[in-house]
Amino acid sequence: MKHIIRLKKMVNLAMKLQWINNDPFAAYKLKIQKVNREQLSEKELADMEKKVFTILRLEN
Repeated sequence: MKHIIRLKKMVNLAMKLQWINNDPFAAYKLKIQKVNREQLSEKELADMEKKVFTILRLEN
């Protein structure tokens, strides 16, 4: 959603500078949903520490 917000700002700037004539976002409503993120449990953290990765990038 943050990319859409930034794009909308650029479109508004283009309209102010008269680079475009109409707003493609005129009928679009931004729907920002609040997400409740939970912390990992101790078991989940322990499982991640024990995991052996075959790719060095993931191991780091």
